[in-house]
Amino acid sequence: MPDLSTIASNLGLAGFAMFILWKMAIMFVQREKEKDAMHAREREEWAKRFDVKDEAFRKLESDIRNTFAVNLMENGNIIKQAIIHLSKKKV
Repeated sequence: MPDLSTIASNLGLAGFAMFILWKMAIMFVQREKEKDAMHAREREEWAKRFDVKDEAFRKLESDIRNTFAVNLMENGNIIKQAIIHLSKKKV
C-alpha cells in the first residue's frame, strides 16, 4: 500500500484542489443540515405559538357565543312577554 505522502505528491495541485473542493462540499452539506434543523425548530416554535393563540381564540369565541345565546334568549323572553302583554290589552 502506497504511503499517504506519496499519493499526495503524485496527485499534485489538481488533487489538492479537488481535495479542497470535496471538503467544501462536505462542509456545505453539513451547514445545510444545520440550517434545516434550525428552521425545523423555528417552525415548531411558531406552531406552539399559534396553538396557544388558537386556544385563546377558541375560548374567546366560545365565551362570545355563550353570551350571545344568553342575550338572545333573554331578549326573546322579553319580546314574548311584551307580545303577551300587548295581546291582553287588545282583548
